[in-house]
This record gives sequence, C-alpha cells and structure tokens, in this order.
Amino acid sequence: MPPPVMPGHPQKGQRCNIKNVYRVPDEKNPNKYHWIDEKSLQYGLIDDKTKMKKTREAFAINVYHKLNEEDDEWYVHEVPINITLLHSALGKILEGYPGLTQHRLMSFAPPFLPFIHRWQALLSYENNLDAMSETKNHLQLLQQVLHPLLEESFKTIRDVDLSPMTDEQCLHATPTVKCFKIEKKKWEKLAVAKIHEIPWAEKAFDSLVLDHSEKGLMLALVDRDQFTQGRPFDDFIGGKGQGMIMLLCGPPGVGKTLTAETVSEHLRRPLYKLGAGDLGTDARHVEASLDKALKLCGHFGAVLLIDEVDVFMEARTSNNLQRNELVSVFLRLLEYYNGIMILTTNRMRSIDSAFESRIDITLTYNSLTEVDRQQVWRNFLATMDPKDFDIGETDLMKLAKWDFNGRQLKSAIKTARILASKKWEPLNIQHLNVVLITDFPSLSL
Repeated sequence: MPPPVMPGHPQKGQRCNIKNVYRVPDEKNPNKYHWIDEKSLQYGLIDDKTKMKKTREAFAINVYHKLNEEDDEWYVHEVPINITLLHSALGKILEGYPGLTQHRLMSFAPPFLPFIHRWQALLSYENNLDAMSETKNHLQLLQQVLHPLLEESFKTIRDVDLSPMTDEQCLHATPTVKCFKIEKKKWEKLAVAKIHEIPWAEKAFDSLVLDHSEKGLMLALVDRDQFTQGRPFDDFIGGKGQGMIMLLCGPPGVGKTLTAETVSEHLRRPLYKLGAGDLGTDARHVEASLDKALKLCGHFGAVLLIDEVDVFMEARTSNNLQRNELVSVFLRLLEYYNGIMILTTNRMRSIDSAFESRIDITLTYNSLTEVDRQQVWRNFLATMDPKDFDIGETDLMKLAKWDFNGRQLKSAIKTARILASKKWEPLNIQHLNVVLITDFPSLSL
C-alpha cells in the first residue's frame, strides 16, 4: 500500500517532466556538498531539505549533475525515476538483463549499459503503446534524457562492421579466451564456442526455507543502492565499513550455504567460495590468500562465501598468540572489504567479541522442524519433472518425520533417483526406504 500523500506536498512522480539537480559545496563547510535546483558554483544553504526533496520527486524523472572541476564541465551522475508507470514498463523492457534487480529500476547511473543494450526494445515497446497512453509519454520523456547521453555509444555501434569474417580473417582469430574458473579458482583458456549466458535461478530465493521477516531483511540489505549503483556508505574513516557482512550460524545441513547461493542468484552475481583449507592456518598465508580472494571478488562483483570460519573468528586468549594473529588479520581485512561477504559457523558462542561491530546481520539457524523438512522435500521434488516421481502429500508427511538435515535429504533423494532410474520406474517412497534402510537403518519407515 503506497504511503499517504502529505498535505501541501505534490505526489511522487505526478509531473510528466524532467527536473535537473546540481551538486554544490556547502556554505559553512566546503568539504561537504548538497543538491540545489540551479546550476551554480556559489556556496549556499538549504532551508528545508525535506520540502525540496518532495518537490523534486514530484517530477517523473530527476537528473543529478556533478561538476568535474578539472575541465569545469557538468556531467550526469544519476537519473532517478520517480513514477511507478516507468518502473513497470522498464521491468518488461529490461527483463532478464544480467545484474538488474527490481530495486535497480528506480535509478540509473552512467554508462547506462542496460539502455544501450536494450534501446531497440525500449523503442519497440513505446511504439506499440496507444498514442494517448500516459506510459508512452513518460517513455518519450526518458528517451529525451537518455538519447544525448548515449549518442556517442550509438555512433560507435553504428560504425561496427557486422559482416561475417572471411576465411583468411578466421585463420588469424583465436578459438579460445582466457577465463577465470570460479569453481577451481584459477585462470584457464576455454573454447569461445562454449561460452553462453548464465542460466540464473530466478526463483531460488523463494524456495529458501527461512523465516519470512528474515528473508525480507536480507533482501533489503543486499539490494541496497551501494551494491547496485556504486554509492557506498562510508565510515568516519574513508574506505571502512563500505561492505555488507552476514554471519550465518547453525548446525550442518540447515541451509547456511544454500542461503549464500540464493543471494548470489538473486543478485545475478557469481559466488566465490572459500573454506579453511583454501586459506590455511599460517597468518601470512591467510592474509595473502584472503587478500587475493577479496580483490578477485571486487573485480568480478562476486559474493564471497567463507565456510566454517570458526578458526578465524574464535575468541582471542593470552596463551595462543598464533591464533590471535589469525583473528587480527581476518578482522582487519573484513573492515576494508566493500562487497558482500557471507560467513558461516557452527559455533556462535566461541566468536571473538570484536566481530560483533563488523557484522551487519547475524542469522541463527535451528535444526529443521517437521514442517521445514516437508518443505525441503517439496523443494527437491519441484526441481524434477513431474513424470519422474510418484510421491504425494501423504508420502511427504511421512518423509518429514525423519529427523534429517537438508544435506542428508539431498543425499537420500540423489541415491534413490539412481535406484529408480535403474529399475525404469518413477521415484517413489519405496526407493527412498531402501536407501534409508541401507544408510540410516534406525530411521527407516
């Protein structure tokens, strides 16, 4: 439900027009800046920030400008879109665009790559609308803002020679390209012909068995502007506190690693996984390995998952200087990381108190309840073709009584599928029972 409109304030986005806004130094403190409605280099004060913000947001589109002091030229810093009509239209035009979430449809920043790549789709969508359509008017307004900013890019695209290469040119081309294999954590040459778009799991977050309010909080944190538009929150000391660190605590098999995977799928970013074995136990080796991983994650915009961080986060004591050094190195590198980092642990009580101020959100996972297990079974079956299994709700209720964690459930269903395939039968509860009798005799039906 939209918030009520305050008396005297125009409704957000109601004016089908553009509002230019400029960033200038503050009169009292030249090191601080604020936004004004006129292009001026004179210092000034803001009388009523709230009123000015409301007035600007009444325009369908705002264009925020910053001054490049070297060449004394204004450039576009950001284009916020204030009207839901455009959010809805852009959601369809830019659907499936890599790295673009629903939250990012509210504001765009240079170099406006989504519009460069989907410009023709935008024009086609607008042309198919009724001439009197309000959405059509707003899309034309957006084109009016963007076209001058993208003209150079369009000119470059028009100059590209798209004719097929000759045989002689193909002989000079290389069939491989150097890529980073994130699973192996090393660079390799891979065949160009096998490169394809990443098939992101769009509904992964929906299937996560987690409290609804905790899901909402997590989404709010990872969808923040600083991770989508490159505008970080900064600490009092520059470069500190710009990242977002989550700590997931709980026993094995309750969904900690799956949470990290669904976050990366939701953000359409790669997931870079590290374990204690990858980092080692020597402080210098840990620092070098972790620093390398942080730089790679920054380069690729990856979500960093560090599994089982107990040894690096354990409370420091006076009789173990080597471990104290490990913890200190880990703390220091965490503080200056500006991406999304997810840490998992089985032992919450032994964590050093210094980590409390560095972690943005801590989620505690309990062992799966019967209701949780039923949902996990249902999620696993949802990934299969309906004709490949014969398991109903009654069977799911029986399966949910087994006190398994998520990893054990996955292992059981994987083995049972092999058995069902061997017998040329759809997967059923009998196949699962055979697996349970073999691997977990005390838990079989």
